[in-house]
Amino acid sequence: MSETPQPITLTIDGHSVTVPAGATVFDAARDAGIDIPVLCHDAKLKPVGVCRLCVVDVGGRVLAAACVRAAEDGMKVNTSSPLVERQRTMLTSLLMADHPTPCRRESSTGDCALEAMARHYNVPGKDAGTKGAVTAAMPAGNGRPTDDSSPVIAVDHQACILCDRCIRACDDIQSNEVIGRTGKGYGVRIAFDLDSPMGASSCVSCGECVAACPTGALTDKPITGALRPAMATRPVDSVCPYCGVGCALTYHVAGDRILSVSGRDGPSNQGRLCVKGRYGFDYTHHPQRLTVPLIRRETAYPKGPLSAAVQGQGQGHDSDTGKKGRGRRKRRPGGIVDYAEVMPAFREATWDEALDLVATRLKAIREQDGPNALAGFGSAKCSNEEAYLFQKLIRTAFGTNNVDHCTRLCHASSVAALMETIGSSAVTNTFSDVRRAEVALITGCNPTVNHPVAATFMKEAIKNGTRLIIVDPRISDMVPLASQFCQIRPGTDVAFYNAVMNVIIAEGLTDEAFIAERTENFAALKETVAAYPPEKVAALTGITAAEITAAARLLGGAKSVMVFWGMGISQHTHGTDNARCLISLMLLTGNVGRPGTGLHPLRGQNNVQGASDAGLIPMVYPDYQPVTDDAVRKKFEAAWGIPLDPRPGLTVVEIMHGALDGKIRGMYMLGENPFLSDPNINKVRKALSSLDFLVVQDIFLTETAEFADVILPATSAMEKTGTYTNTDRRVQLGRPALSPPGEARLDWEIICDISSRMGYPMNYNSPAEVFTEFCELTDSYKGLTHDNLGPQGKLWPCPDPDAGDGIQVLFRDTFPSGRGKFIPAQFAEAKEMPDSEFPLILTTGRLLEHWHTGSMTRRSRALHALEPEAFVEIHPDDGRDLGVVQDSMVRVSSRRGEITVKVRLVPFLNPGTIFIPFHFREAAANVLTIDALDPEGKIPEYKFCAVKVEPLGPPEEN
Repeated sequence: MSETPQPITLTIDGHSVTVPAGATVFDAARDAGIDIPVLCHDAKLKPVGVCRLCVVDVGGRVLAAACVRAAEDGMKVNTSSPLVERQRTMLTSLLMADHPTPCRRESSTGDCALEAMARHYNVPGKDAGTKGAVTAAMPAGNGRPTDDSSPVIAVDHQACILCDRCIRACDDIQSNEVIGRTGKGYGVRIAFDLDSPMGASSCVSCGECVAACPTGALTDKPITGALRPAMATRPVDSVCPYCGVGCALTYHVAGDRILSVSGRDGPSNQGRLCVKGRYGFDYTHHPQRLTVPLIRRETAYPKGPLSAAVQGQGQGHDSDTGKKGRGRRKRRPGGIVDYAEVMPAFREATWDEALDLVATRLKAIREQDGPNALAGFGSAKCSNEEAYLFQKLIRTAFGTNNVDHCTRLCHASSVAALMETIGSSAVTNTFSDVRRAEVALITGCNPTVNHPVAATFMKEAIKNGTRLIIVDPRISDMVPLASQFCQIRPGTDVAFYNAVMNVIIAEGLTDEAFIAERTENFAALKETVAAYPPEKVAALTGITAAEITAAARLLGGAKSVMVFWGMGISQHTHGTDNARCLISLMLLTGNVGRPGTGLHPLRGQNNVQGASDAGLIPMVYPDYQPVTDDAVRKKFEAAWGIPLDPRPGLTVVEIMHGALDGKIRGMYMLGENPFLSDPNINKVRKALSSLDFLVVQDIFLTETAEFADVILPATSAMEKTGTYTNTDRRVQLGRPALSPPGEARLDWEIICDISSRMGYPMNYNSPAEVFTEFCELTDSYKGLTHDNLGPQGKLWPCPDPDAGDGIQVLFRDTFPSGRGKFIPAQFAEAKEMPDSEFPLILTTGRLLEHWHTGSMTRRSRALHALEPEAFVEIHPDDGRDLGVVQDSMVRVSSRRGEITVKVRLVPFLNPGTIFIPFHFREAAANVLTIDALDPEGKIPEYKFCAVKVEPLGPPEEN
């Protein structure tokens, strides 16, 4: 047995320092509080000793770079001898000879590390007029180029010192591997891909290189105003408002404007950000922000969409406007809602007038048609406190359980499957623990696009030995890293995973002890999957039996497996069955409840986990407590002081159907935009037009708000206090960086005001008080408060919030349901298969640069510049058969509508399948999608419908 390495004691500048074995001289000096200058190294990067400015005297023949020189027992180190200082002065002079002074970083944020070092050593720059004696003798040049091709990052090769920090940040932190070196001698410089301009390269604009760069070689371009030194800005620690990763960040504020964003060292991101988190903040300053309540001018403008950019309307295919609709104006090319067209339909109002009208109209519907004639859509963009209050208002003031949010459109089927199999919808382990997994299975998701910071942890794990299996109809950026890629046909997940389990059982790769001690119904699963041998399933899935068998052996033979899935699994009419198969696979192999194992459905929006936890679901109260359970209902009746409806409410799509049928008469929408996010937009259009009364509370006049009777100006995440729960179950506190614009009010206050005016008083002093009430009604959040969340938040459950971070790995010994239940699933085709009229399969999804319906990201200057228009991805073989070429225009049609969109020919898809992102109103993918639902999760089938594509010619002919 090897002995534990003994600590090392050395002397640095006369101070005795003891450090662990393996520490460098730089580490030892830092621990002793002794500053050694450095340019090529920071705490997040592995030291490489490139700049040589950290040289110290260790008594050797030459000076040693402290960042890479290992500390030795008895070593005597001098960090600032005359020899050392002369060496540093010379190196600084050499670097400054070519350095533009001041460089872009120094002239904006004032933190160029090289120029700071030059001031310390009294070394003038090449543009500083009279040169010092040392600098005057240095050869100087000015021939290195600049590169402004990126919308967000400026490149100045003349300011580059070739420290390679950007290369290591790109490679080792973000694992994007875009930056390298090119050239020889004096002409050496950093390069992107094979020396492409940065804006034309595979760079994903995460900004990690800028954060790492010590000079003006790589700098952020101003977004909302000129960048300023740190001392001239106010830092505000908060949480990213975009995806479910929940990155900790810091806003840098001057006056009432956010100037920039930096990553904060939170457990979910360790300082990393993606393009949206770092550069997508300026939507909050957009001139289209709603700042005053609006009321529809009923006599002049009947209810219906008023702007002219959403395709698919008035083109047949069930596009009748409904009893309150109106015809479309001539369609103009895309973009966001045109306020010049929409605003004349509304007039400004006072808050009292608007809120009184809302309360009066909703009460009238409740009294005339009953509580279940009302419904509400909450939002996963809102905080836990807002979600809790909103569902409380719907259940108390409205008197109905007709409340839902976008979880119905993303992971409702996953939640249904998890609840029935293990008794909890929570992820069983955090995504960063993939580093301890022997195998990672990524299926039905594209983390580099939808969860880019989480993807960095996955890529890092793969570099360190974790083996990756990807199962997906599309080729994603992570496929080259995979040990195995199974490109199955869309909609064949159940057949594929049943075949995988068939092999695992047949070859004895199951965890027999786990099955016997912790599961039930294994015999039923075994019987079902016996009918799915790989040889039979191969033809159905489009991959070979050997590929299926290889995947099964890799999964069954691993000691630890984590599975990550997304909406490619859940957004099907058999989405619950898809999730059941993944859960069964993990139970079958004993991969739940241990480090490096687990079930992780990657949550899409920033607070979709928290909004669900807070009860924004029609069949459960907060913490997934069933509305049908008498004891549970009595608990909430006692807490809220009012009788509650014992019947589950309607889900998102069911509510739209109810509006169309006349059963739902009034609605309150908080931050949701179903006109673009719901399937079969033409039907949604008729449903919204059919409502007697609609109130929309949002920060912009969205496509849905065009149908509203009253629009209430709300606040963005940057303007309010509240908690958000990420995909890991980490509850973090968001803090306000800005004041609400104009007369816009805090969302929680608006909800309370409406509730009180409808006869159910809500009186709270702060979001912290709301959070405390919510937590006390749950087991998962019990004990958490705003005060004890701290700067990094807590995982729920957290038995000791004052001392611990919460429980990372759930269900080590037992499941909430007792035993995990195998629930077999049979393969079934999608509800709408291709045929001779509509021969192609449409699948929809997101882009890296955009989010949800684009109401925020399309109002971000940088994000819009990076991805400004809609497109359809078509396989080159299909393009050839259709007679379309790159960038030509096509008409895509389904049985529900049609859109016109530009073509991108890509080899990433199975032939016969096309892909359209759903962010763009001018080519709204959900005009085409079908509103058929999964019977258990009630989730629509966004990932599969039949379409046809017809060429229209090059763009200039349209």
